[in-house]
Amino acid sequence: MKHSITFFPVGNGDTSLITLANGKHILMDYRHQKKTEDGSCPEINLKDHLLKLLQDAKCPYLDAGRLHLNNIYCCSCATLYFICLNLL
Repeated sequence: MKHSITFFPVGNGDTSLITLANGKHILMDYRHQKKTEDGSCPEINLKDHLLKLLQDAKCPYLDAGRLHLNNIYCCSCATLYFICLNLL
């Protein structure tokens, strides 16, 4: 496995996931939007996507992350913690 970077289409803002060759996952920002959960908009349902990715990797957590605390990202931080708690 090689290192990879995935850029997610989250609309206004950015979110990317760095996956290292050793399987570790580093999330850069987290911009989940509730409106994506019904599949009616072009942005990704980031919560479900990350949950599936971690389940498929049999990994109950992200190894590291960087979030900036502003109005856009703070609104979805609770969802990110829910994803990780859901896998434990």
